[in-house]
Amino acid sequence: MEPSLGPAIKELERAYAFLNKALFDGQLTDQVIITIQTRGKTRATAWYRSKAWQHGPDSVAEINLCGENLAEPPDALAGYLLHAMVHARNDQRGVRDCPGHQYHNRQFRDLAQKVGLVVRKTRNRGFADTEPGPLAREKFSELELRVSPFEYFRCAPELTAASRGRSRNPDKWSCGCPRSFWACVDMSGVMCTRCERPFILQAAAGETPDSETETTPTSALDAAYAHLIELPSKKTITRAELAEIFGKSPKTIRRWVAKGDLPQPARAGRSSFWTAGEILDHIRKRQETATVRD
Repeated sequence: MEPSLGPAIKELERAYAFLNKALFDGQLTDQVIITIQTRGKTRATAWYRSKAWQHGPDSVAEINLCGENLAEPPDALAGYLLHAMVHARNDQRGVRDCPGHQYHNRQFRDLAQKVGLVVRKTRNRGFADTEPGPLAREKFSELELRVSPFEYFRCAPELTAASRGRSRNPDKWSCGCPRSFWACVDMSGVMCTRCERPFILQAAAGETPDSETETTPTSALDAAYAHLIELPSKKTITRAELAEIFGKSPKTIRRWVAKGDLPQPARAGRSSFWTAGEILDHIRKRQETATVRD
């Protein structure tokens, strides 16, 4: 069979039709083209664009899922699609929910929450940070998005060693302390005066830590363990705090949880949290499993 994205697009079209009926009462137009394109230099996962295509005198909208994200779990892909469908419905109603600079306003938030997305406000992009809530996950279970059509995903560009050497952009380093930092010099072998652990490269210049979402890297686990072991076992840790401990972003923490690389958090309203003891137990179990395999 020749390589093709056709099966993936057909599966996304099926998901669009199902979610339209299940969460939007069938009010979304079917005059939309589902595409799979590269995110380019952005960190986008999906987007909606009105009047992106032309068919004779008529304009047709577009919903795109970025090819670099197609290896993610089905619920994550359905969540990206649902996010874009919220934009589509608001545009259809004449509501501007993203007036400029990717800032998602309250009109986006209100509809997103209505269709089952959990919405969080970000510093620069408003209510752009979403993930599936209980209602959306229930519908995703009914949808049963198949994995087999998504056998291809687009490779993100990587910097070569030579290009890194010429780059003046800083690299991200972490030692296990809660906060990471960026440096233009090689910090390999340098010890942190606070935790007395060596600095470890988390992301090279031009790369992002979020590219490492398949598994939690061993170096990140070791660094997190060194910090968590000093905390009371019952101390609660928020998603943002856990992201700082791992030297990652909150978005990566959510993906690790979805993949089972981190335990499910407890919830209080819209907040998610763990205890230091829960994370430590999880790290120990992973390390024991890795030792047995070796």
